Amino acid sequence: MRLAKKPKHSKPWKILKRKIAKLHQLIARQRLDWHFKLAYHLFSDVSVIFIEDLLLANLVRRCKAKLGDNGQFLPNGQSAKSGLNKSLQDAATINSLMF
Repeated sequence: MRLAKKPKHSKPWKILKRKIAKLHQLIARQRLDWHFKLAYHLFSDVSVIFIEDLLLANLVRRCKAKLGDNGQFLPNGQSAKSGLNKSLQDAATINSLMF
């Protein structure tokens, strides 16, 4: 939001853009580090690994809307599922591991 308020390609805009890029890079490196550590743990401590090929697109679909008798929408648990969807997409490179 603060970036949008700065004039484009001005010095403050470039400084803020650089800071945002560093934060994104930090998050990407943390995720990559976690994947390496998890893979190391799995291959060093576990004797058998089962892999299941899941379609992530099917898992992160929105819940179908529920209609009441009077035509109004009823709660369908989509707000709880949105948090699950973010977690699934965050760990998208690891499909499903069972040990």
